Amino acid sequence: MPSLKKLQYMSLLCSEGKIHYDKIPKINTTDEDFYKFLEQGAAEFFEKCSWMGNIYPCYEIFQPIVTDEGLCMTFNMLNKDDLFRDVVDPPPIQHKLHLYNAQKPEDWTVGYGYGDLADVETFPRRALLAGSMNALIVNLNVSLEDLDYACTSFQGFQVVLHKAVRFPTVQQHYFRVPLRKSVIVAISPTQLITSDNVKAYSVAKRRCYFQSEKRLKYFKHYTQYNCKLECLTKLTLKKCGCVAFYMPNNLDMDGLEHSINRENNKEDIGDARPKCECIPMCASVEYNVEITEIDYEWYKEFDALGYAKLDDDELYAKSQLVIYFKSSHFIPYERNELYGHLDFLANIGGLLGLFVGFSLLSFFEIIYFLSLRIICNLKLYKNWYGKENK
Repeated sequence: MPSLKKLQYMSLLCSEGKIHYDKIPKINTTDEDFYKFLEQGAAEFFEKCSWMGNIYPCYEIFQPIVTDEGLCMTFNMLNKDDLFRDVVDPPPIQHKLHLYNAQKPEDWTVGYGYGDLADVETFPRRALLAGSMNALIVNLNVSLEDLDYACTSFQGFQVVLHKAVRFPTVQQHYFRVPLRKSVIVAISPTQLITSDNVKAYSVAKRRCYFQSEKRLKYFKHYTQYNCKLECLTKLTLKKCGCVAFYMPNNLDMDGLEHSINRENNKEDIGDARPKCECIPMCASVEYNVEITEIDYEWYKEFDALGYAKLDDDELYAKSQLVIYFKSSHFIPYERNELYGHLDFLANIGGLLGLFVGFSLLSFFEIIYFLSLRIICNLKLYKNWYGKENK
């Protein structure tokens, strides 16, 4: 591949490569060669993977996906057909780069999770026990020749924790795994559920969507981040006539020139986002993490075990990622109405009685007295106000 072509492709991925925009011939769209360029790095950085104490081939439990940072590998994310609607029809070159080999969900739904008949070995995979002995452990290896400080000042790996139905936006939500470091991540989930009583209120009042209330054009499942990404895609399509290269579609993909336009028009896009009404879900799960980082001295372990050191080991930088649940239990939070209509009526008598010596019974006694007096006056004096004074 010509060097100029590579530079044009890298300019779409590099965070600091934008300084070369004025020196690079602009391209309007990305082509199949761009995705072949991305494919070259698929799974090459994986060295060893284990899950729940068992070692697996990394390509078996991880699947490729094209994101805003280029080609990434994802664990436990839904198949493309379960993530996107039928209107999303990627070109053939993207088929093997967008979760087409991922498993189909087995006795699992977005709203209710795993069913009672779900097997131990199911998908999405679930951690049956907490603690580091049941962690997802990934050993990573990168050639020093592949490092490019002109592209980005950070060299290492970016990791995003997200739900299986959410398309990851790596540039905005990630933590780092530096080179030659072992990063241990302890996860504590926070679950928010919403009572069905709240569903009677309008969306404007409760400020959240139930899963079936908001339909997205491109995604089958609503999340706030999917909604924002779809909003950005629609605005980019309307303004530039294309979509970002990481959005699988049969429309034109962003090239360098459109990428510049998208960067220059971010303020306009930001102003329009509130119109998309991308508010949170009424039932959601967030992942709180505690991150520990230590030096990854793998070579000392090799020496202690008597393993022979290869001549080219110094040409590589190794890292390790360990992810596990901190506890087997967590307490969910429920959003509920503080006062319903019946609660309000039930408290009227008590509140009025407390502050003004009044009760609901006293109110009805006054009504009874006034109506009885009027009825008696009508019978005795033929008028409602009683005997006339002469």
